[in-house]
Amino acid sequence: MSKSRMAMQALLAFGTAVLAILIALRNPPSPATGHTSPGSGSFFDTVASRYDLINRIISLGMDTEWRRSAVDAALPAASVLDVSTGTGSLALAVAQRSPRTRVVGIDPSREMLALGLVKVAAGGKQFEKVHLQEAVAENLPFEDESFDAVVVAFGVRNFQRRDKGIGEMIRVLKVGGRLVVLELSTPAGKGVKDTVARLFINKAMPKIASLVSGNPAAYQYLSESMAKFPTSERFVEILRNSGLTMKAHRRLSPFGLGPDLYTAVKSSQSGR
Repeated sequence: MSKSRMAMQALLAFGTAVLAILIALRNPPSPATGHTSPGSGSFFDTVASRYDLINRIISLGMDTEWRRSAVDAALPAASVLDVSTGTGSLALAVAQRSPRTRVVGIDPSREMLALGLVKVAAGGKQFEKVHLQEAVAENLPFEDESFDAVVVAFGVRNFQRRDKGIGEMIRVLKVGGRLVVLELSTPAGKGVKDTVARLFINKAMPKIASLVSGNPAAYQYLSESMAKFPTSERFVEILRNSGLTMKAHRRLSPFGLGPDLYTAVKSSQSGR
């Protein structure tokens, strides 16, 4: 990609984020109430109505492109499971790219799923092979080797038991199938780029997101969960130790702010 095209994309992304912030400020959310466990389904119920908007803002408008990269890594596949589907954005992106693929999305948040079901209904025949249901990653309600690909975008950080969740995804994946993980973590380097990225993640991002969502705790949790998540090198090691064969790993944003995209393949010994 040329530098001029990258600059144009960055400018458009920034403009999208600014516009989204202005729209959010004109329509302030209701304050969140009650106590929920960080990362749980009820926790995400509290931000469901603005989840897509917040993702667009804190990604500087690049979240759609990131999901497109994950779809590219997962397809072709006759069946795809989207774990932590949220409002169904990634599941629907798979269906748009490959209408014949059977797509199942699971999430523990009923409010997020309700919004996803609205999207499915609005898409009509285009999304007739998409099914969304309530479930947790640590206890997937599917038989062994049920899917050709399993994808999860920004969800592994929220698993209540990460090892169990990864094991379950491997269990329901067919031998030779692909596990695609799109995940955020805090850059650990000491250079200028990583330092700036950490400042944005730890300081700016929670403030912007809490302003839009009306739930400061939810997006303070976001930066804290990123800080606690393993480095990309360590997460690759975790996947390999689970018996998966790594096929690709790259960071999607050239500015250090984007997620890592991991692609691994299940062998006959994976998860055993």
